[in-house]
Amino acid sequence: MSRPAFEKLLMERANPDSLGTDTAGAWDGLYQHLSIARSLDRTLYERALLQLNDPSCDAHKRKEARLSCAANHAASVASSIKAFAAAVDFRQDAVVYAERGDNKDRGALVDALIDLAFDEQLYGNLFATERASARVGELLAADPSLITLKRRFQSSLIRARIADARLEDTAAGQAFSDAVTAAIQSRTRARSSSNPDFIRTEPLDELVRQYIQGRFCATCGASAAVAVRQWIASQLTGVADEDVGTKLPQSAYLLMALSLTRDGFSKVDLSSYVQRYLQLVRKNGGIHPSAQRALPPRIDDLSKAKLFALVGETTATSDTTTAEFAQLLSAMKPEISRSQFDHLIAIHKNVIENNFEQFGAVSAVSKHLSVLARNFQTFGLRQQARATLQLLMTRDEAVDKPSRRREWEKLTSVYAPALARLASLEFDAGDRASALLRLDEASALITNKLRAEWAAGGAGAILALRDLGPTFRLIAQKRAEILVPTGLSRNGTGHDTLFRELQRAMFGETALAVEVANQRRILADEALRDLSRRYHAVVGEAERAIEIAGYGHSSGDVDGALAAVRRSAEARRNALEREFRERVPPAHSAAADIDPVPLAEVTPRLRSGEALVLLHVGSHGLHGFLLDATGQSYAWRTLIRREAIEELVRNLRGAGDVTRGVQPFPAADAAKLHALIFGPAQDRLSAYNKLILVGDGPLQAMPYGLLLTRATEIPADPGAYRAAALPWLIRTHALALLPSVRTLVTQRAGTLRSRAAKPFLGIGDPSLAPPELRVADGSGALRGIDVSAAFQTSGGLADVSVLRRLVSLPETADELRAIATLLKAPPEALLLGAGATERAVRAAPLVDYRVIAFATHGALAGEVTGTSEPGLVLTPPATASREDDGFLGLSEISGLRFDADLVMLSACNTATPDGRPRAEGLSGLARGFFNAGARSLLATHWAIPSEASVKLTTGLIAYQAERPEADWAEALRIATLAVIDREGPAAWAHPAYWAGYAVLGVRPAQP
Repeated sequence: MSRPAFEKLLMERANPDSLGTDTAGAWDGLYQHLSIARSLDRTLYERALLQLNDPSCDAHKRKEARLSCAANHAASVASSIKAFAAAVDFRQDAVVYAERGDNKDRGALVDALIDLAFDEQLYGNLFATERASARVGELLAADPSLITLKRRFQSSLIRARIADARLEDTAAGQAFSDAVTAAIQSRTRARSSSNPDFIRTEPLDELVRQYIQGRFCATCGASAAVAVRQWIASQLTGVADEDVGTKLPQSAYLLMALSLTRDGFSKVDLSSYVQRYLQLVRKNGGIHPSAQRALPPRIDDLSKAKLFALVGETTATSDTTTAEFAQLLSAMKPEISRSQFDHLIAIHKNVIENNFEQFGAVSAVSKHLSVLARNFQTFGLRQQARATLQLLMTRDEAVDKPSRRREWEKLTSVYAPALARLASLEFDAGDRASALLRLDEASALITNKLRAEWAAGGAGAILALRDLGPTFRLIAQKRAEILVPTGLSRNGTGHDTLFRELQRAMFGETALAVEVANQRRILADEALRDLSRRYHAVVGEAERAIEIAGYGHSSGDVDGALAAVRRSAEARRNALEREFRERVPPAHSAAADIDPVPLAEVTPRLRSGEALVLLHVGSHGLHGFLLDATGQSYAWRTLIRREAIEELVRNLRGAGDVTRGVQPFPAADAAKLHALIFGPAQDRLSAYNKLILVGDGPLQAMPYGLLLTRATEIPADPGAYRAAALPWLIRTHALALLPSVRTLVTQRAGTLRSRAAKPFLGIGDPSLAPPELRVADGSGALRGIDVSAAFQTSGGLADVSVLRRLVSLPETADELRAIATLLKAPPEALLLGAGATERAVRAAPLVDYRVIAFATHGALAGEVTGTSEPGLVLTPPATASREDDGFLGLSEISGLRFDADLVMLSACNTATPDGRPRAEGLSGLARGFFNAGARSLLATHWAIPSEASVKLTTGLIAYQAERPEADWAEALRIATLAVIDREGPAAWAHPAYWAGYAVLGVRPAQP
């Protein structure tokens, strides 16, 4: 189309009549042309916006306010039909116009920024979301009169999403609670959408559903749990009788209440909600005689309410005839006929046509069907869930396949989980081929999404991992169930695919911790922060330009405007990308780190006598995979609930807590867990002398060496363990832990060990509390700590006054001196006492040392209030600063540079105060050191009695010094057996004294 013709068309369409239709019509009739005008001529674009005379935009306002209002409307239309790129562009314009407006109308600017933050988050740009959210905070702080319940709700919701993506559990829980409080207060004040306090709570409902599914704020604790219950309860009890219209009331919230198994409602509360719901249903005329006949005989109130709620959600806001209501009720049972199956799909299509499609809210259709299918599946209606998901996947059959694939990719967080759940349902229905096809589709969708986000770097990868983590695990579990129904599968068809999907299922925890730390490392430097902001802004601009150019505008690309914008954005992106990559080396390799490793690439990296073992803990089973240097692969499944494994691990780890004296060892649990972990592969273990273990969940924090290879009577007196020569797994196998299979390939691909000239650097015995305050059991001070108050202050800095009160560890100086002597290191190779500071560590030439040891307190991810990072405690300064606050966190470790064969951490405590294993802490810390250049890591699972710790660490170093070709895992095995069988008191044969140490990483392929 020529430019004059386009301008004529645009101005003809820019009138209120274009707005008096559904959003799909508004886009086709007007807003797609506005998108082109925006690229072609800003003056023309603004003329069109002003000519609209949108009734909701006060015509008497200043020009800038009217422009902002009209641009906001354009963004809402674009967002509703999944034109997310155009939505963000329009919303950014709304903010710019509002910024230019009258200072007296700062409220319009706040609203525009809030809307922008929501759109940027939806588009996957966490950096931009944070910038908009921060600006909102500044404006509200500067003028508290701008704070309304609606703005408080919206800004709190955004902060909750940001904190959750950043793994900041405390902040996420608090912001979520604030949003719920504002929403509840709003309900009592505003029942009309024309009221300024009226809040559309759909985003909050979505977060509550994600919480129930374990996708949002899963480890936020009581604050989030209480807020969820408060919100659901307010919705179930706060409906006045006169508010009941012609629809079934509160169905969604009753289903949420019944689905809430984690920190859920009491039976008394649930019963009252059920009765209240049924009362409202009766007022609504929902229990017609024909409907009663459709109910099962002798049905209780809870089951009746559940069925009514499922029908209510199925029909959405549609009016339902008595006959249709009865038909739906009769279809709400575990087994339905083919005609009922087809009838349910027909009802879904009718609801979509009446309630969604006419408004152009295509994304809402996908979410509606996905939520409905999950409800069906939660309450045992698997055929209904299958029908719903099949419709979700096929409802656009008239659309060409590439277009449908693009829709799926835009909504990966909806379609990938739906595909995985549909695979599960189809397999259960006996359709193995369809199930495998759905799993393949889900995997391909996720792979494309993650590759795109990882290549761009930054926060999009964090959001994708956070959203898709549960889907990774479901795909792997279902694939294992299909390929390994029983027993031990050897070299089976599909093993390579299963191997890859197990890796992806286990990838999320550590990848999140490391990526978040990498972002914090960048943001800690003002110059890098500015460069990162500019780089990711132009990356987003280029991505949006590419997407908008592909919309297929009916007028074509007038004067090549869209192509020109795209070229300009791509050129600026490429220029900034070169500078960004030069100044900010990535903490990962984009494609290499995100893609799982195939069997053929791993097998050559294994040595004779080694076996790589993957252990994935699912919700209802443990999935194992073993690969050796000959290429033999074995897969197995053990049916056991995750909670049962967690309890066994907790019991065994509890045996390491000697603060209350040495406890009897739970031998039965140690033998049982060995049998559960290795299942039918136990008989294969004798063929290997070393196991390289990649575990997830509770098994990543598992001290494998204390497992008993067979059921054994154990002496009542721990002092007799030595004489009993118990069959610990450490006796027969060296054990090395890895955070991922990729780590094995990367480390073994290296052909050189450290080129560092100096043998050793030791950092420890920080200046903390006086020695007389130590807790001891007669075997040396314990390195357990309580640092929960150290990060209560704002700004993310440690409270140095709290750190100074931590227990001092003077015996660590002796440990480090002993290691230095073994390695023939000079006295100046030790940073002790007042010299063990963050500044000293940063200033030290770390790349010059082959072995580096930190002997101090350690804190786990999530253990310290105010930070999601694990880290190490050093001597606190007089005043905390960004350069030195006495806590060397993961993000700071990632910014260091090592060339060390081994980093020793006689510090880490990887159990939370309540004893739960926190796998991501140790694994994340390991990845941080690996990314900084360490080849292997020696860390501890729990607080180790110091005298035994000295024996273990010096024994390991001595063995390796005598045999430079030795593997660190074998050196630890020899040192451990010495403690078990002969070193120190006989009581040291108890696992509390030796099982806490673990080697993470493997040595390079060649010396």
